[in-house]
Amino acid sequence: MISGTKLIGSREAARLLGVSQHTVIRACREGHLEADEVTPGGHHRFSEARIRELAPRAFKLVGSGAAARTLGLSVGKLRRAVQRGTVSLATITPGGHRRFAASELSNSALHPNGNGDGAGDGASDASA
Repeated sequence: MISGTKLIGSREAARLLGVSQHTVIRACREGHLEADEVTPGGHHRFSEARIRELAPRAFKLVGSGAAARTLGLSVGKLRRAVQRGTVSLATITPGGHRRFAASELSNSALHPNGNGDGAGDGASDASA
């Protein structure tokens, strides 16, 4: 602990952020995430409170692949839907990974069982 703050390792930080441990380490190396302490052995330590602030809120998040499958889109079509504002991102991780709220996807107009028809967005392309 530093000044009353509980420090956690990169594995626990990754779990809280919903990414891999390697992503947390890479984000530190690339300057997207700053460790509160680096041990003499090179291990990254983070303030648990700070990581929890960065962590997604109380909803389940899924990555681009799972979001695309849920909506019956290719990842490329999902990216275009995000750019158009048809699908909303929940967060972008420190490593630059897009995360989507699973509950929002199931309510999306692009979802095969959603309120819209998904026309023009490839929602009907999911015949496989």
